[in-house]
Amino acid sequence: MRIGIDFDNTIACYEQVFRDVATSKRLLLPSFERSKQDVRDAIRLLPDGESRWTELQADVYGPMIKNAVPFDGVKSFIKTAHRQAHEIVIISHKTTFAAARPKGTNLRKAALQWLKQQGFFEPQMGLTQDDVHFSNTRVEKCKKIDAAGVSVFIDDLVELFAEPTFPSTVKKCLFNAQPSDALLSAEVNAFETWHDLKTELLS
Repeated sequence: MRIGIDFDNTIACYEQVFRDVATSKRLLLPSFERSKQDVRDAIRLLPDGESRWTELQADVYGPMIKNAVPFDGVKSFIKTAHRQAHEIVIISHKTTFAAARPKGTNLRKAALQWLKQQGFFEPQMGLTQDDVHFSNTRVEKCKKIDAAGVSVFIDDLVELFAEPTFPSTVKKCLFNAQPSDALLSAEVNAFETWHDLKTELLS
């Protein structure tokens, strides 16, 4: 198989980073211990909340990406896929710079550096920087997925699979799926963990 994987919140986990940066900026109390989505919802309720959330994302996906960690099981999945002669490509909806920090950190270079530091480009993983692709919009991401010729795509956003331009021949695998996810359909295969994905796709 050729397997496509999203990057943010699918390979890289920012749960603790979002909480830490939000509390350091005094947007949330230190006792706030809920998910990234809860962090987003809480900050959006603040005065000028949408702008504050956009700025927080710029910090987390930019200079603070160094504190992100790989999701449990993702490296094992990629290593096993490579050992079984499957191909992996990473396709991410990520602009070069954050809208809130147009002269700030280059988000794409930061993501590539994180992948390198976390060992994703080691020989046993079967990945190089040439296997990582970025797009400016969700529609452009769908086009890249189609052009990559993958048979499976793994993403944490169910909205991607609802895009009219998402290639119909590609198996849709929703990572970190929640029962409350909107837009879930019979065409979307929902998985809570990378261990579940490994069992389904590589066993």
